[in-house]
Order: sequence, then C-alpha cells, then structure tokens
Amino acid sequence: MRDEISKILYGSSDLRLVRGRIVSCQDSGCVAKGFLIVREFTETPEDLNEKDLRKILNSYVRTLAENAPIDLRVRVIPTRTDEIIAKIDKAIQVKQIILESDPSNEKVRTEIERLKRIKKRILDGETPFTMTMIFGVIASGSNEEEALERLSRRLELLREELRGIGIYTEELRGLGTIAAINEFFRRA
Repeated sequence: MRDEISKILYGSSDLRLVRGRIVSCQDSGCVAKGFLIVREFTETPEDLNEKDLRKILNSYVRTLAENAPIDLRVRVIPTRTDEIIAKIDKAIQVKQIILESDPSNEKVRTEIERLKRIKKRILDGETPFTMTMIFGVIASGSNEEEALERLSRRLELLREELRGIGIYTEELRGLGTIAAINEFFRRA
C-alpha cells in the first residue's frame, strides 16, 4: 500500500532517504532530490525603490534560469494582526534598549524606524502574512552515489548564487526533507 501511495504522490514507488536526501533508482539510473529553504532576505521590499526591486528580480530570474530545472514553491499564509503587532512591539522595545546604550548605532535606529513603518501599515489595514519559500533541486546519475554527488554540487551552486543576490538559504535534511515533500511537492 505504501508503494502505491508513493507512486501516486511522487511518481515513484522506490523512494529512499539517503544522507538526508530523497533518492529514487530505476533501471536507467538514479535521481536525487534535495531542498533549500529560504531563511532570510537581506533587503525588504519596503526599503527598496522600484529600480532596486527590478534589479533584484532580474538577478533572481537569471539565477533560477541558470540552475534549471528547479522546483520553487512559495506558501503565503495570512497571519493574525495582533500576534504580529505584539512581536513588532517587543522587537522595537529590545532595539530601543540597545539604542539607549549606544545612541550612535544608526543600524538599530534604522531598524526601529522600519519596524514602526511596518506596524503603521498593519494598523492602517494591510494584512500581514508569513511566506515560506522552498527550492527543490534534482540531479541524476548512473548510480546513487553519482546522483548524490551531482546534487550536492547543484545545491551548493544555487545556494551561493542566491546568497550573491541577498537570499540566504539552509538545506533541509532528514525529516525536514520529508516534511517539505509532503507540504510542498505532492503531485495530488
């Protein structure tokens, strides 16, 4: 029964977790799949002008095209306004304490102002949300070891290129990989 479910959901009944990555082997060779989850963006859209956003978007599209094929899944979930406001208020309080001990810290002063702008937009009616982005990277080889080796190189290359445009990722391994497949990459 499990093999039938795997075949329906993922296209293969031979799925194994090897060194934290998904591997499937057939007579013609093996395919390995790994995942990168976005943990941080160095810039936030409200801090950028239109020209900056266009430049980042072009870099992002070029990075994805050069590393194709890549699965990119994005999940946007509305978040409760009161929870976000509470988190913002707490972050502002912490940063104000830091600023009081070091009044010349312009980075903290800028962050406080950014948080206040976000809070104002939410209070003015903008709906806050949580966004999760996951990249699925595939590599094939004549055997399991070759597929895993190629996958490691592709993941590291993509990770470095994304870092170059201000997107910081972390590789999902083990149970995180299984959770990513179930949440983001089912065929059904």
